[in-house]
Amino acid sequence: MEQEISLSVHDIVDSLLRTGDLDNRVFNAETMEVGSQVHRLIQSEQNADYLPEYPLETYFQDGEITLHIQGRADGLIRSNPPTIDEIKSTVEDLKKFRDQNFQWHQGQAKLYAWMYCRENRVDRVIVRLTYVKQRKESDRLIEDQPFTFQELDEFAHELIGEWLQRYRNQREYERKRDASLKALSFPFQTWRKGQRFLFERVSDIAQKGEQAYVQAPTGIGKTVCAIMPTCRAIGQGEIEKIYYLTSKNSIRMQALKTAEIMERSGGILRTIALTAKDRICLNDPRFKKRCNPDECPFAKDYYTKINSVIEEAYKQRNIFDKSDIIDLAKKHVICPFELELDMARRADLIICDYNYIFDPSVQLSDVAMGDGLPFSLLVDEAHNLPDRARSMYSSSLKVSTLAKCYSELSAKVFRKTRESLSDLLFNLSTLETEKRDSIQDSIAVLTSIPDDFLAMLKDFTTRSNEDMKKHPGEAPQILIDLRNEVKKFRLLPPGGQANYIQFLQYDGQDLTSIDILCLDASEEVKQTTDRFHSALFFSATLSPLDYFIERLGGSDTPAEDRINIPSPFDSRNRLVCIDTSIDTTYRARQKTLNQLISSIRASIEPKRGNYLIFFPSFAYMNMVEERLKDYPDWNIYTQQAKMTIEERDAFISEFHPNPERTTVGLAVLGGIFGEGIEMAPHALSGVIVVSVGFPSMDFENQKMKDYFDQKGLDGTSFAWIYPGFNRVVQAAGRIIRSESDIGIITLIDRRFARRDYGIMLKENFGDCTYVRGEDQLREKIESFWEAHRTKEGE
Repeated sequence: MEQEISLSVHDIVDSLLRTGDLDNRVFNAETMEVGSQVHRLIQSEQNADYLPEYPLETYFQDGEITLHIQGRADGLIRSNPPTIDEIKSTVEDLKKFRDQNFQWHQGQAKLYAWMYCRENRVDRVIVRLTYVKQRKESDRLIEDQPFTFQELDEFAHELIGEWLQRYRNQREYERKRDASLKALSFPFQTWRKGQRFLFERVSDIAQKGEQAYVQAPTGIGKTVCAIMPTCRAIGQGEIEKIYYLTSKNSIRMQALKTAEIMERSGGILRTIALTAKDRICLNDPRFKKRCNPDECPFAKDYYTKINSVIEEAYKQRNIFDKSDIIDLAKKHVICPFELELDMARRADLIICDYNYIFDPSVQLSDVAMGDGLPFSLLVDEAHNLPDRARSMYSSSLKVSTLAKCYSELSAKVFRKTRESLSDLLFNLSTLETEKRDSIQDSIAVLTSIPDDFLAMLKDFTTRSNEDMKKHPGEAPQILIDLRNEVKKFRLLPPGGQANYIQFLQYDGQDLTSIDILCLDASEEVKQTTDRFHSALFFSATLSPLDYFIERLGGSDTPAEDRINIPSPFDSRNRLVCIDTSIDTTYRARQKTLNQLISSIRASIEPKRGNYLIFFPSFAYMNMVEERLKDYPDWNIYTQQAKMTIEERDAFISEFHPNPERTTVGLAVLGGIFGEGIEMAPHALSGVIVVSVGFPSMDFENQKMKDYFDQKGLDGTSFAWIYPGFNRVVQAAGRIIRSESDIGIITLIDRRFARRDYGIMLKENFGDCTYVRGEDQLREKIESFWEAHRTKEGE
């Protein structure tokens, strides 16, 4: 079948001719930006015979395939013979840069020259490489080499032939993959309640190119219902690849397990789970994030090795997790982080964190390409995305960090960097003085980030890059981290957008930071989501559903794509008690502490077991912990403000089925134990949630309230009520995770008696039992457990 493929010169030469090292001092966003300026400078210096950005295109036939190749030469000089000029600028020594990249750079220019000769019937041409030193443009290295059309034609045929062979190999893989995916059937013998509906609905979404939002309970099999029908859409030619997003390692493992299940069923699917750079880097810990050959052996010859490594890897297997990538990286001495990113470009299912799609500072290149992407987006635990997205579009530059970085840098080695940091600190001190009169609650709001400050940030990036290039291995980690934060800060809107606020933070009269805060990232999420062919946002606790749809940029989503699947589990296995007798607000906590202890006892004492109690703050939790020490028959374990992974695992391991003594865990709402934890089956007998979970009444949330009020929405609900209630639902969700789980949920706060909470409680828990005080609560819970004694063999 005849096929026409459009591609650029870069598509060909970058994938085949690039060799050499990884070096983020030489190739980065800053050098690219400056490089564009240098290009324009060089072009502007030329005479009338120099035609800049000269467009070229040609068609190349090979069997059933026609390639439409396009590109722009940096310059065409109308000389005899004509000259094709390719301009390259760098912070690197020019000769060293030329020697390391000559094959790649000249190959690009030669392909332009071949296209020009082919379309204009020219027999001879000169290929020029013009190397220019950035920030010292008078330093240049110009190299001319004549070629005949025959020489260029032989080069182009060989290069394009290699590209076509890779393309045909990929197409053959895709043919086998598509046939295998179309033949896949549901991998389990029976459907859980609601599972078939979700499976078929996801299939429609992927095939028709829709966006949908789904709340579906834990235990229904959301992962397989999201991945498998979307994979079948790959087989049917509707999409090319899938991005499955999650921030939880346990869900990442479930997604990988689903890919393995499909593979055992005959499905062919290249799958890779991406790991954050900090967690997969193999370099010496002293040189983390130093991605250059002088400071990391895994950066050396990366581009020389990468194509053969990937081809070999995919011949061996199709599914790769962190350990597989590390094994490959060690075997070939190649950067594991960049390896997994390059492997993802050839994968069908990419499992990764939200930031790889939504964070502009680390977004995957495939996603950053533009609109109309033939990809599907699956966002698990989507209730976490609104706040994660806001953090991606927020940044804070702390004065203490700037000052500490200045003091830690060698005056001799990092002279330029220190000068730029000094300028930044002086600029901030001036701004600090100017804004002191407008300080309210330690905040001075700005109309925008000053232009001169932004210019100094750009200068800091450029100068620090130059110093680091000259003195490899001598930059302290604080400089590396500061450069990353400055990069992020510079990407954000400096002012003029309603969903952002720019401000200064003070400690007394002393400036502590300059901030850009995103109040609502729904439009940014929407802009990214709209690039995809289809998108599915799903969670067990996407509640209230309309609130989350608004926060995820889906306000115009039709009713049929707002999907709420009820729990398939027997409601008789769960008792939800709402104790509305206790005031848990901050001012009343000491006064009502005795009542609270009594309600906690009434919830726990009717049955020996494991219980989790959630509080809105560490202070409130610690207050209750002191009183619970009066009950020596209970084993009590308390969440700490900072816990290592080992400490978290140790906390969870204390909750095992059928304990000899009642075990009580104290934790904070919205914290590390509030969601996504994996306990042994039937480990918990109950969950107690104290308060409605309000976020703090601080500057940030007050500004969010004002913002949503101005949008015509209920600012109080959006800033406090809905986020708090979602924390409550998340915590309560720890108790019933399968059809055989049995347990109680006690929610304690007089505000739960309000009508707005009543509606949300009904939507999430069905029928609830409202009580007032210890006696009613104990009676209801004792009756519940008595009804289940025979089921538990007691």
